[in-house]
Amino acid sequence: MNILQIGCNVGDDEHSDLVKNAKSAVLVDANPKCIEASKQIYKDFSHVTHETLAVIPVDIRGRKIELFQEEEKETSGWASVYPNFVKAHCHHSNLKSFEAKTTTPSKLLRKYNKTDYLIIDTEGLDLLNIFSIELSLLNNVKTIVFESIHCDGIATTGPKAGALLAYIKLMGFSKVQQKSYNLYCSK
Repeated sequence: MNILQIGCNVGDDEHSDLVKNAKSAVLVDANPKCIEASKQIYKDFSHVTHETLAVIPVDIRGRKIELFQEEEKETSGWASVYPNFVKAHCHHSNLKSFEAKTTTPSKLLRKYNKTDYLIIDTEGLDLLNIFSIELSLLNNVKTIVFESIHCDGIATTGPKAGALLAYIKLMGFSKVQQKSYNLYCSK
């Protein structure tokens, strides 16, 4: 299995065993401290590589984008382009912002063209990121995993999550299984 994980959670992650046992795994995250923590977790796994990039649906030609995170979680926490999204999920309202270089899901899939297992957890941008993927780039992908609970930038599932699931099925990912907050969609 060749994994591309966009949004490399650290800590209690249901994907970590898959990453450890994959043929190759590329973990992408905008937060440099999150990447460093992930590198420590996977330091004994030479097939795991990392990229520090914010993955967004629109190509802004390498320009940086501002992301927000809870101050107290800056060493390993997630970040979002939506400050209100972060506030809705955090116990504290103190936010810290940082800038990150950008790429798109399509650019990553072109670069890592052997990807057959795609994980997208971009904290509110899942819906737009998945809609932005060029369909031909999904030919090798057998499974897409995304966080259904707030894939569209809100704190609950809703009609946009249903639209995304319908789109995923149209792309040929007809087997859908819910595990925790994630939807696993396979061909």
